[in-house]
Amino acid sequence: MNASPNGRFRGLIAKLVVSASLIGAGLAAGSATASAQYPMVEEYDTCDPGVCIKSMSFDPRESLFVAFPVPSGDTVWTLRIVDAAGVTVEVFEYVGWAFERHLPSLLPGRVYTFDLHSSNASGEERRIERFATRLGVEVVPTARSASFGSYVAVPARSEVVVETLSGVEVARVTQVTPTTNLLLSTSTVLLPGTTYRYRMSAFDGSYTYRKSGEFTTRTMRLELVVDGMRITDDSDVFGAGELRAEVEVGSTSKWIWQQERSVETAVTAKSFVVNVSASTAVTTTTVPLKVTVEDNDCEGCSLYPHGLPAGSGSHSNADWATASTTLSIPPMPTGTSASTRFTVSVNSYVGFSATGTYRWVVV
Repeated sequence: MNASPNGRFRGLIAKLVVSASLIGAGLAAGSATASAQYPMVEEYDTCDPGVCIKSMSFDPRESLFVAFPVPSGDTVWTLRIVDAAGVTVEVFEYVGWAFERHLPSLLPGRVYTFDLHSSNASGEERRIERFATRLGVEVVPTARSASFGSYVAVPARSEVVVETLSGVEVARVTQVTPTTNLLLSTSTVLLPGTTYRYRMSAFDGSYTYRKSGEFTTRTMRLELVVDGMRITDDSDVFGAGELRAEVEVGSTSKWIWQQERSVETAVTAKSFVVNVSASTAVTTTTVPLKVTVEDNDCEGCSLYPHGLPAGSGSHSNADWATASTTLSIPPMPTGTSASTRFTVSVNSYVGFSATGTYRWVVV
């Protein structure tokens, strides 16, 4: 459609954005073959001397058609939208320089035709174009996975690709049986409290509908309680050891005994009831747990006021040892897990074991 030599309507600009309120926000597009007939509403960008169609941002629950002529002037507009069966679903008429029209009746994953007619003192123009409405996608993340739900008018095969924000693919799920209700779930490979990008596509045999976006998995924390300490070697050959103890879970450290406790194990091991709680945010699949006990041999000294040294070691003023293990988060965590008992022990410069419980909490 070209403007005539007499200069009528040298600048009719139309912007079309369509969506639906069924399943959240969405995006639909033609495949490489079909895009010439069914332009990608969000990415389509083409002009002829009479009309341009471009993208614009919008509330995902609304559909919006905006048009205006250049040069300005009162224009009679008629907008008609027809579905694939030829049924008219929208008719709108307006007189003025510009108009905008919400189209809540359009459904996701459908092919429609819009017929835009405009006339003013400069003449009249008409544009007929087919387009596909956006693919509505609802993302429901858990701490370790995510499900993607959508609907299309015609049974389609679908696929979801999940990537890190740096572009590394971490999951790809394909639904090969054509269906109108699309539901795909990733396997348990995602990390809690992490933002990912996704790309969902659905191919109905003729057209490929696409939607991309971001989602964040639910956060988790590890809650731990140390409830018992058993000292088997206080590290001193003669007399009692002056012991302090600390627990470290993830990035959190808590004193078990901050003040020195005199413990002598020459005859028998000594057991103590304690009650120390610690928690840490979980952003990986495993969390390290460490318990350290130190024997201070420096009379009147406080060698490590801000935390005990890691690992096991000895020098003229102190002996210390660390008992450790690694806690793995469950594959499909939901809510709050049951408490699990743990025991860590070591027999090095100091000998001891620590017991307690831990649980995983999905926030």
